[in-house]
Amino acid sequence: MTKTYLYLSIAICSLSLAGPLIRLCDSNPFLIAFYRMFFAMLVLLPLSLPHLKRILPTLSLKNYGRILLMAIFFSAHLIFWIISLSHTKVANAMIAFSLNPVFTAIAAFFFLKEKIDRYVIIALFLGLAGLVVLGYEDLSLAQNYFYGDMLAALGGAFFAAYFVIGRPLRQLPELNNFALMSMIYFIGSLLALIFIFFYDVPLFTLSQQSMLAIAALVFFPTILGHVGLAYVLKYLPASMVSASTLVEPVLGGIVAYNLFHEDYSYKVWIGYALIVAGLLFLIYSENQRKN
Repeated sequence: MTKTYLYLSIAICSLSLAGPLIRLCDSNPFLIAFYRMFFAMLVLLPLSLPHLKRILPTLSLKNYGRILLMAIFFSAHLIFWIISLSHTKVANAMIAFSLNPVFTAIAAFFFLKEKIDRYVIIALFLGLAGLVVLGYEDLSLAQNYFYGDMLAALGGAFFAAYFVIGRPLRQLPELNNFALMSMIYFIGSLLALIFIFFYDVPLFTLSQQSMLAIAALVFFPTILGHVGLAYVLKYLPASMVSASTLVEPVLGGIVAYNLFHEDYSYKVWIGYALIVAGLLFLIYSENQRKN
């Protein structure tokens, strides 16, 4: 069990590096998204190729459509998230993006007919109140910050759509997570490539700093982060894992403070506290539903 908590700590610390690492990239957002998804796909492919050979001929046309939609929303969330980090502070973007579980609950209510209880409604109001406080503070500092916050929140909404669309696929016993993510990364990288060609962005113009940052993005948030969380979910309650991810913006903010000298006012922390309180209500609601 001690080893499991160690893996969880490594996964959370790795995920918290996503914002600072993207900020270190000085390249086009479509280029960053393409290389992150493309190299992540290459890393996962050896683990998923035997499974893909078995599962691909058996998937229905409807499930192929779901995978395509998942890839569209996943790549959209990634691009909006990357763009947001060039307009606002790292912790602010991470806090705004962390609203995605609230968006997921709302989308699940409308599209999957899942029930919404009073705790989800409280979570929604607290989360939106936190975003308003955060946005108001940033708007008083610079309109650019507010724009970045909204982009990050929109990225969270796209991630929620990706998650809800993929829920029926994740319930298929014959489709494992490595195979599913390999397909999403592959299609997502192709979509990013289309935008790269459309906007005439040079494909091989990454600086050395950007190449190192993208390599770190693939290794830390993608492999150690997402794969690590998938592993610990086998041994720890989902509510505990969800709650632990709430420290990501704090850790990301600490890294950004040291790297980029970003400071945060007390109003930002009030906004963050409201969002965290909302997410805790959401986690409690999920526990009640399962019990």
